[in-house]
Amino acid sequence: MLGLPEVSFGSPDASPLEASGPLSLIKGPVVGPIAQLNRADQRSFQYFIQTASYSITSFGHDAPRVRELLIQIALSDISPSSTAVLKSSLALASFHRDDPLQATAQYKIAALRKLAESTQGRIGVTDSACHIAAGMILSTLEIQQNSMKSSHWLWYACGAAKIVKTAGLDVDNLDHDTAALVGWVHYYNTLSRFSLRHWQPHLTLDADGAADSFHPVPESLSGAPHEILYLLSEAFNAVTVPSDPRYEGKAHRNHLEIIDWKLRNLEKKAPDNNDSADTTHPAFDLVVELYRLSTLIYLRRASAGILSLDQKFTTWVGQAFELLEQLPACQWPFPLLIFGCEAENDRQRMIILDVMERTTKNLQYRNIATVKSVIKTVWVQKDLYAEDMNYFEFVRQLSADPNNTVIGFVRNKKATEEKIQRELPGRANIHTVQGEIQKLEDVKNLVKEVAKITGGSLDYIIANAALQSEWSAHDPIGVLGEEPERLEEDVLESFKINTLGNIHLFNLALPLIRKGQAKKIISISSGMADPDVITNFAITDGAPYTISKGALNIAVAKFDAQYRKEGILFMAISPGLVATQDTSNYTEEQLEGVRNMVAAFKGYAPDWEGAISPEESATAVLSVINKASIEAGNGGSFVSHYGNKQWL
Repeated sequence: MLGLPEVSFGSPDASPLEASGPLSLIKGPVVGPIAQLNRADQRSFQYFIQTASYSITSFGHDAPRVRELLIQIALSDISPSSTAVLKSSLALASFHRDDPLQATAQYKIAALRKLAESTQGRIGVTDSACHIAAGMILSTLEIQQNSMKSSHWLWYACGAAKIVKTAGLDVDNLDHDTAALVGWVHYYNTLSRFSLRHWQPHLTLDADGAADSFHPVPESLSGAPHEILYLLSEAFNAVTVPSDPRYEGKAHRNHLEIIDWKLRNLEKKAPDNNDSADTTHPAFDLVVELYRLSTLIYLRRASAGILSLDQKFTTWVGQAFELLEQLPACQWPFPLLIFGCEAENDRQRMIILDVMERTTKNLQYRNIATVKSVIKTVWVQKDLYAEDMNYFEFVRQLSADPNNTVIGFVRNKKATEEKIQRELPGRANIHTVQGEIQKLEDVKNLVKEVAKITGGSLDYIIANAALQSEWSAHDPIGVLGEEPERLEEDVLESFKINTLGNIHLFNLALPLIRKGQAKKIISISSGMADPDVITNFAITDGAPYTISKGALNIAVAKFDAQYRKEGILFMAISPGLVATQDTSNYTEEQLEGVRNMVAAFKGYAPDWEGAISPEESATAVLSVINKASIEAGNGGSFVSHYGNKQWL
C-alpha cells in the first residue's frame, strides 16, 4: 500500500545497504538518496541505522518493523517527503552523537522545509506515510532532548495522528507496513493523553488536533499491546476526581469495574504474521505483561478509592518488580514511571535504579531522562511525607480551639483537606496552602496567602517540614561515602529542604510576625543533631539529615542574635523519637542499623521505653512553646520536648 521499494535488512548483497552486524552503508559507490549526502551526513545516517533508530520506542503492531520502515522510507527516493524523513533521521542521529545543538536544529529545520515543500499539490498515501514518519521522529527527538518547556513533541504527534485520519489510514484491513506506522502513532497518542491529563501543558489545540481526536478502530490493530493501549486510553477518559459529580454515580463505578475486569482477564494471544509481538526483543512478553500490570495499577490508583488497593494490588506490584529484575533494559517510560512511583522500600528502588542504569548504559536507549527525573522527584516527595514528624497532630491540637486560625503548608492540598474532612470535620479554622519548602516561589506564595487569611499578622511559626531519606537513614557516613555522587545529592537535598527552605520562610514571614502578638518562630529539630550526643554515644545514623538539622540550629541562633531586641523569639525544639516510621520493608542491614541506634539510645537514656506517639510529642512540644520566652533565656536555644537537653 505504501509503494516503497524493498530494502533488504540481512542479506550480504543488500543495496544500497549491506549487512555487517547492524546495517551499514556500502563502502563502494552509492546511489539514490545516499549519494546526495556529504561524507559527514553519510556517517550520521549510518549512526542512525546502528544506534539512534533503536531509541525510537514503540509498543504495538510489529514494533520492530517501525525502525526498518523509517530507514526504508528515508532511502526510497529523493522526493521532498522522503527527504524530510531522511533529514529528521539525521537530526535524531545528531542529537545522539552529541553534536552541537545548532547542528541538530539545522537538520530539523531542513526536515520541516521539505515537509512544507511536499504539501504543494495532491498528497497521496505514500506521502502521508512520509509525513507521519518524519513527524514521529521529530516528536521522538523533542522528547529525548527533554524539551520540558516546549510542547513541540505533542504538536508533531498530534499532526501525525491527524494525517492518519485525513488520509484514511485508520481503517480495517491495513497492510502490514501501514499497520506498523499506525500502531506507532497509536502508542504515542495514548501516552500523550497521559501527559495531558497529569501535566496539562499551557497550550491550545483545536478539536481536530487534540490528542483525543485520534483513536483507531480496534479491528485495524490487533494483539495484546493494542488491547492494553485501548484500555489505558479508556482509563484516562474514565477516571475523575471525588469533587466531580460523576464520581459517586453507579455508572461511573461500573465503568471502572469493567475496565479493571478486562485488564485482569486479558488473554495472551499467540503471535502471528500480522500480530504485534516483538520477536526481536528477547523479553517482549515481559514488557507486555508489565504494561498490563502498570495499567491495572494506574487504574486502581487513579480511581481515587472506588477500586480497592487490596491484596491483588499488592501481588501485582510484587510481580512487576520481579519482571523488572529480569529485563535487560526498559526503554518504555510508562511502566517505569508507574512502578517507580510504587517503589516503597530500598530494594524496590534499587530494582528501578538498576533497570534504568542498564537501559542508559545502552547508548541506543537514550529516551528515559525525563521519566528518571520524575521518579527522583516522586521519591523525594515520598521521603518528605514519610519522614515528617506528624504535623497533622499539631493541626489537630491547635485547631481544637476555635479561636485559633491554623494554616498548614502542605505538598498535597487535596489529600490533606480530604483527611481534615474525615478526621476533623467541621473545623472551619483550618486552612491549607499548597507548596514545597524547598521552592522559594512557593514560600513567597505561602506568606502572601497567610497575609490574606490573617489580615497581615502571624503569632507563631512551627517549621516542621524535613527530609530524612531512606537511603541515608541507617548507614554510617563512611558507608554512604562509597557512593559519593549519591551522597552529595542526598546532602544537598537535605540542606535545601531542612535548612535553606526554613531560612527563606523565616525571613519572608518576619513582617507578619512583627505584627503578631506572640512573636514566636519555632524550628522542629532533632536530638541527633546535638554533637555531644553523637560523639558520646557513637550515633552514626542519618548523617545528611542531622548535619542539615545542626545547620538549622545555628541559623536559629543567628536569627535570635539579630531579632531578639525586637522581642521575636527564635528557638529549635526536638520532638523526641516519634513512632511514625514503618520498618516492615527494611533490609536486614537496615534493621541492624536500627538495632544499633536503639542500643545507643539505651546507653544514653537507660530508662528510655521507646518511641512516643505523635500525640504525646505534639502535646509536649506545644507546652514548651507556650512556656518559652526571651526573658526566660530561651532565645536561640535548642531544647528537647521536655524543655531541656534530655532528648529521650
